[in-house]
Amino acid sequence: MTMPRTPSTLATILAAVALCVLAMSTATAATPAERPPTPAPSTLDGASPTVDTMAGIFDALARVLPRSLDEATFKDTDHLVATLSDLSTLASNAVALERHGRDQSDSFVFLSRTLKRDAREVRRRYEYGRFEEARFLFHQIVDDCVACHTRLPAADGMPIAKDFVVRVDTNGLPPEAKVRLALATRQFAVALDAAEALLLDLSQDPVYLDLRGVLTEYLATAIRVKRDYPRVLKTLEHFRIRPNLTRYLASDVGVWIETLEAELPHRSSPATLARTRSLM
Repeated sequence: MTMPRTPSTLATILAAVALCVLAMSTATAATPAERPPTPAPSTLDGASPTVDTMAGIFDALARVLPRSLDEATFKDTDHLVATLSDLSTLASNAVALERHGRDQSDSFVFLSRTLKRDAREVRRRYEYGRFEEARFLFHQIVDDCVACHTRLPAADGMPIAKDFVVRVDTNGLPPEAKVRLALATRQFAVALDAAEALLLDLSQDPVYLDLRGVLTEYLATAIRVKRDYPRVLKTLEHFRIRPNLTRYLASDVGVWIETLEAELPHRSSPATLARTRSLM
């Protein structure tokens, strides 16, 4: 049975590449996929309560993250109590971090206050059943924490990003969730390799992968973060000739290939608003 076409699939992809091209015109030293960089907090002066509190924050994030990778699992009644408890732990540790860090640098004070506010808000929205909002905000917290700690020197005693990844329990996660996990923890090369393996695996249903966002996430990462157009084109060419590809998805991929081929000569030149609008 042919699955219903989601009208947002092609529109989302084309809008994404258009916005990516426009963003590239202003991106220089910063990675295009990042939000405006926030200065990393200075090394703490051996403040073990703060280090312990940060470890508690990372532990709570690591417990909730696997559940949050799937929308249905995140709001599943079997996980409500555990997730709410973990989000409460996250919020309480964020409050403690803000309190401990008041005598630190201005950037640390700002970041800890932001974390306290966001952690409380995630818990509140989850408690009131606003799961989609809570999930989105939670992923923002993960992204901010990992991005910040990626820039911290390992010698300062803080739990750095790679330690956080090790704490996440990936047992039982479906392959597409592992792609999202790699993206959430800013392991972009790992995410691209995993997504490509799924897209080219003939045992995987391409429509299911598309509906689960694997194709869109792959394209956004490969173009916005890596800016590797030839790699994307090669993957899409192989994906398009899969024997179990539906007609509508083959058509969408064809449009995407044409768009990238047309944009390939311009990827090193500044983008214009007119060209961006033409892609949309």
